[in-house]
Amino acid sequence: MSASGATTDRGAWLDTAAYERLRGTTERYREGVLIRLAGEGGLRADEMPRVRPADLRQVREEPARHLLAVADGDGGVERETLVTPGLARELRRYARSNGVDPDDRLVDVSARRVRMIVADATDRAAERTGDDRYADLSVGDLRRYFTRRLLVDADANPRVVKTACGWGSFEALEPYLDAPDEAALVGALDRLVGDGGGATPDELDRLQHRQAVAAAVRTAGEDALAADSRDAVERATCEGLAGGPYVGAWTNAAGVAADAGSPSAVAGVADDAAATMAAAVAATDAVDRAAETGEPVVRRAADPPLAGGEGEAFRACGAASLAVVPLVARETTHGVLCVLSDQPDAFDAEERAQLRALGRRVGHAVTALRRRKLLLSDAVVELELRVDGERSFFNRVAADCDCTLTLESLVSGDEAALVYYLSIAGASPSAAFDRAEAADAVESFRLVEARGDDALLEFVVTGTTPAVALTRAGATVSDLHVGGDGTRLTAELPSDADLRSVVDGVADAFPSAAVIGKRETERSARSVDEFRRGVDDRLTDRQESALHAAYAGGYFDWPRESTAEEIADAMGVSSPTLHNHLRKGQRELLQAVFDDAPDGT
Repeated sequence: MSASGATTDRGAWLDTAAYERLRGTTERYREGVLIRLAGEGGLRADEMPRVRPADLRQVREEPARHLLAVADGDGGVERETLVTPGLARELRRYARSNGVDPDDRLVDVSARRVRMIVADATDRAAERTGDDRYADLSVGDLRRYFTRRLLVDADANPRVVKTACGWGSFEALEPYLDAPDEAALVGALDRLVGDGGGATPDELDRLQHRQAVAAAVRTAGEDALAADSRDAVERATCEGLAGGPYVGAWTNAAGVAADAGSPSAVAGVADDAAATMAAAVAATDAVDRAAETGEPVVRRAADPPLAGGEGEAFRACGAASLAVVPLVARETTHGVLCVLSDQPDAFDAEERAQLRALGRRVGHAVTALRRRKLLLSDAVVELELRVDGERSFFNRVAADCDCTLTLESLVSGDEAALVYYLSIAGASPSAAFDRAEAADAVESFRLVEARGDDALLEFVVTGTTPAVALTRAGATVSDLHVGGDGTRLTAELPSDADLRSVVDGVADAFPSAAVIGKRETERSARSVDEFRRGVDDRLTDRQESALHAAYAGGYFDWPRESTAEEIADAMGVSSPTLHNHLRKGQRELLQAVFDDAPDGT
């Protein structure tokens, strides 16, 4: 405790770059929104579940500025807090993509669940960055980070900060304000009488450069998320970076081991100059190192020995340094983003962290578009693979129990989990459950239905399996069979998907993976057009997952094979939340069926 009684700020080390690194490790849309509500809006965990889209109010047009009303829990408004432009756009985008009505809760979870989601995110950040301090962060620490930014970085009036962040007294703000020393007093006098003073020119240049980088990265990331095609994502990313703090940028959209001499999007430099520079970079190990480590790799014109032609390529682009940034989504690398600077000392640790976060954001945008395209595509590629060996949990079950497992349904659960509904033949459910009990990758399991010769089992899996690896690469698993010869599974991808990068992603996790078949197939007019017009545009992701899980788990059978509580537990949500998704999803399905009926019939 400080002298004023305020809680010690465990997250005092958290600066803008570290906060962006935390955001860069988020894996689910909801997770990112909750972190931003605390870190860029100053909301408490118990305030976030009360946020509605209608609570966001635009108070100025040019430039756009928004305030967010914070409900008091009794139907009134406790205060209004300011939100960053990026958070305002994120809240609107989240509401649209999840079909949230203006007066409905934006994120329908409990305060306890909010804390759990944030804790999962900070634990993941600690693991991926190697910085254990992330694991100690809480919602309160993110609120204090927001407070510190307002007081110190923005030099905001303490009354504004107290009101916006909902602090009970000015004493709570004291830990963020340094006691005035001689330099601070003299600086205040300089500003009062106009005699100058303050930062040196070099310090001002560095500060301005960092602000320009942060603005460019933010713009590029937001424009990439708003794009509706992969080409548009890459073009928006490059254009957002070029012309500001950077000379230019280009992307190589292919897989990890692809020809880096063929840029797919270029901004700021001529196409031929970018191609020359890209070919020179391809002659080094920079692309491979970036893809393997998930971290930006820096090349400098002044750092010999340069690869053949690299020095000339730097001069042709008018650049002095370059950063190769991997476009990563979980375990999949979609290619690289190359960023050119005319500064020989560009890309310090803070700058690399911001570019790394941007690369992850772009990677997630590419994955989301790939999945959306698969849902809407008339032509798909069916990829059949075989994976043997004990690295797969289901392979171990089949080998140890001398049984077969066949997929009946695969549903996205909470956060990074997948919910498998598998039939087992040749062994008892208890034999499979004995193995699941000792498997770190299996979060929970249960018997759904005993059916004579076989049984339907449910497994909630958070670790890596062949199906998880394919799903992370943007594919949809349509068939899975596990027996004595390992796992055979079929996945669907858009016809223009980069199959090599998908297979590479599976092989990274399971070296025994082998492609045993590939064919292109046309979907029927009914499966594309009717689903596309009648269902896909109506259901949110959570409604579809809830309906899918309930159907596969026997919730709609009579008598029911699963209760709502069991389905909710498998998906990691509360029973009221599941009922809410089911009821709204059923209404949308029925509306799709009867939409063409005349009024009154």
